[in-house]
Amino acid sequence: MKNLLWLLLVVAVVANAAVSVVAPGGAGQIVLNVGTGLTALAALGGLVAVYRRQRGTGESSTRG
Repeated sequence: MKNLLWLLLVVAVVANAAVSVVAPGGAGQIVLNVGTGLTALAALGGLVAVYRRQRGTGESSTRG
């Protein structure tokens, strides 16, 4: 689960940067930037939740 969240976070950040460079300005670019930004924030929130859950149960957080 944690590996999937990391992958999603990296893809969302790269996609957000690519949209900013490649996509022409306007409403389409704004929609794509908001979508990829929200995806990145959701993945980050999921990673924080997984970290807190593992930390609370005493499991090692070095394994994915």
